[in-house]
Amino acid sequence: MNTNNNLMKILALKNDSFAEIDKKVHSFIKKNNLIFFKQKIGNNYYAVCDLRRSKDINKPNIYLYLHRLVFAVMSGRVPNRIDHKNRDGLDCKFSNLRETTRSLNSHNQRIYNKNGYQGIWYDKINNRYYVEIMKDRIKYKVGSSKDIIEAAKIYNNAAIKLYGEYARINEI
Repeated sequence: MNTNNNLMKILALKNDSFAEIDKKVHSFIKKNNLIFFKQKIGNNYYAVCDLRRSKDINKPNIYLYLHRLVFAVMSGRVPNRIDHKNRDGLDCKFSNLRETTRSLNSHNQRIYNKNGYQGIWYDKINNRYYVEIMKDRIKYKVGSSKDIIEAAKIYNNAAIKLYGEYARINEI
């Protein structure tokens, strides 16, 4: 039997959804009677707990994000930014989380363009796919190709050079 499954638990969220967490965190949540719900933030969903625990609507909400709680319980500290390696905001297993910077975290977002490949745009006039990648607010033009798959490979090589383990790779 896979021991990773023994260490992982499913946390039921308030609005008929679930999140994946480590067994140690699940015990902490149950012990402290924390209730999480799914919330859309940007283009992703995250598990969130409102710590306010007050019916007074004039008091501000105090939100606790599950991935921050997981990092704290499992490592004893909470970094400024935490990244979900697989880009699934409800997969909060400690093995899926890593400390990151703003630049690296923004690079690891989902792909939302028409051709389905990150960093590639098509120029109808030249009949070519152009490849661009950005890091630290600097845009790099890394190549072009008449073939979209070749352009995706060019992007992937540049992403690995610039971002290392944080590289978001096009699936080819």
